[in-house]
Amino acid sequence: NYRDVEVYQEVIEKKSTIYVPDSSSIVLQMLPETTRRFGKRILKTLGAPQAIYAPLIDEGRVQGVMNVVGGALGPEDVPAMEAFANHIAIALSNSRLFSSMQKEIKERKLAEENLHYIKEFNEEIISKVFEGIVMQDADGYFTFLNPAAAKWLGYTPDELLGKHWTVVVPADQQAIVKAADERRKRGKSDRYELELMRKDGSQISTLVSGSPRFDGERFIGTLAVFTDITERKRIENALIHRAEELAALNAFSLDIISIYDLTQLLENIIERAVKLLGTYGGSIYLCEPEQRIVRAYVVIPKGEQDYTGVVLKCGEGTAGTVAQTGEALIVQDYHTWEGRAAIFEKEKPYKSVLSVPMCWQGKIVGVIQVSENDRVRVFSDADKELLSMFANQAAMAIENARLFESEHQARQRAEALREAARVIGSKLSLSEVLESILDQLSSVLPVDSSNVMFIEEGKLVIKVWRGYDKYYETDLIETVSFDISSNSYA
Repeated sequence: NYRDVEVYQEVIEKKSTIYVPDSSSIVLQMLPETTRRFGKRILKTLGAPQAIYAPLIDEGRVQGVMNVVGGALGPEDVPAMEAFANHIAIALSNSRLFSSMQKEIKERKLAEENLHYIKEFNEEIISKVFEGIVMQDADGYFTFLNPAAAKWLGYTPDELLGKHWTVVVPADQQAIVKAADERRKRGKSDRYELELMRKDGSQISTLVSGSPRFDGERFIGTLAVFTDITERKRIENALIHRAEELAALNAFSLDIISIYDLTQLLENIIERAVKLLGTYGGSIYLCEPEQRIVRAYVVIPKGEQDYTGVVLKCGEGTAGTVAQTGEALIVQDYHTWEGRAAIFEKEKPYKSVLSVPMCWQGKIVGVIQVSENDRVRVFSDADKELLSMFANQAAMAIENARLFESEHQARQRAEALREAARVIGSKLSLSEVLESILDQLSSVLPVDSSNVMFIEEGKLVIKVWRGYDKYYETDLIETVSFDISSNSYA
């Protein structure tokens, strides 16, 4: 039971990584009760080195724990440990996505087999009563229709008798029937799928079982039995579409998880979200919880007004509402929605919006939304589910990028300090040392200008500087000093 080991209980329940400088108590907790009396001897043999325990989190739930032990481990190794744990969690999530897709394909095959069995049963037992049956002469004119066939097509039998089959077959399907008629003339029977057009202009999907009719050796027409497979086609298309969506989601997730530059990552995420949902545009907002705001970091496409950088309060607009509630939101007509943000009122950049939260370890880190601006799209629950799954992957990728960026900056600063120390020890010229230190400072801190001033004869005098030439003449900068003779300095 994981609750018998306190560190596992804390990692799982708090969903946080723990660094343990001394693992002796953990080793003792993991021993069976029958061997705990030998604990001191075991500790003497095994030792009690440092350890790090990291949760494996997928879709907000802890799915496992990753543990490393080493005498050289320190708290500074926690971010790297979390990054590796994130990769394992992503692999677990992708494995589940693949298993889900395999299951749906298997269910689809089973559904097809069941439908095939039903179709065969209908054709053999009750097709002449309940299926659509038509007969046509050698020239393609209807000579018989049973009530079921006429009803399917929205006609009475008398309305179609004497009419050519082109009345109920759409133009893009007529080549199929012409080819089938040629096979009938050669005495062949077969089956094929065909779209038929109803009297009201709507279409139905059918499976046609066609057989030739002969009077002796003279071809006199065709007998066809129609089975309505509209629902089967709908299910097939839905399964195919779902499998394609899951495959695309898996591919997108693998792509974004390898990007560590945050700006590039956010642009890639929204581009792929728009492509995944097939929408006109989209945007990513990141949360700033201390100010209770969300800020738009990426918006595509850019209209007459660029909304990148727009700030919404929590509860304002779709993004602010989702950030506040943590719930996905569908707005089918944004222009009439009561919660719309005032900043978009003038240009009205979109009409319908699907907005979902990006959650990581129980916290909302941002919001992804996709939108249509020139038509009212009816977003479905399936759209919401798909974008939500992608958002969870995106949140994980964003946190990985942030961890990487933080570690990268720390390494840069450490390297700059080492270089500054090296310069101090290797150069005798004070001006060269100062120049080099300002160079290192500019490489790790986002500064526009900097300087070093010395106190000389009661004045602060600039010795080295960077960035002031954008505002002042160089000769003027080098003559600047500040009189401090009236003050006392230790």
